[in-house]
Amino acid sequence: MQQCQPDQAEALRQAWKEGKYPSKMALGKAFGISRQAVYRYLQVSE
Repeated sequence: MQQCQPDQAEALRQAWKEGKYPSKMALGKAFGISRQAVYRYLQVSE
């Protein structure tokens, strides 16, 4: 399973919230994780 450090996970959630990336796939590529991992990290924050 691909994992981010806690500070990276928070940065990922903040970047998505601010609309810095057009898609979850682009967000995952920027952070070096899969689209599925992005969904998991975003789900944790809800």
